[in-house]
Order: sequence, then structure tokens, then C-alpha cells
Amino acid sequence: MPGSPERLIKYLKSNYPKANLRTVYEAGFSGFVLHRELTEAGIDNIIVNSSSIAVESKDRVKTDKRDATKMAKHLSLGLLKGIYQPQNKSKVD
Repeated sequence: MPGSPERLIKYLKSNYPKANLRTVYEAGFSGFVLHRELTEAGIDNIIVNSSSIAVESKDRVKTDKRDATKMAKHLSLGLLKGIYQPQNKSKVD
């Protein structure tokens, strides 16, 4: 899927029309544009610090797939705390 908030929102809304959508992603270089787009579309989203994703001693290598699985599980259990998001409405963070 292309890296486009609009495409992601369209995909989620069309494939899960009656779902109570909750999303999470790691803070990174891309700023908060995705967060703002998701929340404006009515999707509950939080951003977490990458260091808050627990890494087990046997899993010393972080991968996107492992991190995504852990974040989804921790989100469903209510174990994640989001970081502060500035209120700047600029489309370019």
C-alpha cells in the first residue's frame, strides 16, 4: 500500500465499515500528519515511543513485523501510553 494517510483511511473504512477502529504507530521521522489524519477521520490513534515496545531477551533484533504484532497486542490490552502530539495543524511537520 502506498504511504498515504488518505489511502490507509479509505482502506480501513471500506474493509471494516462497522468496526471501532483503534490504531497505533511508533514515533518517527514522519511527524504527526498521519495521527492528525486518522483522528480527523474518526479513528482512535495513539503514537508511542519506540523504546516503549518491549523487546524480549531472545528477540534482540527489532523488526517491523515483530513490533507491529507487539503493538497490536499491547493496544488491545490497554498497555500502551501515547506520547504528546503538538497541536500544530501544519500538513508538514
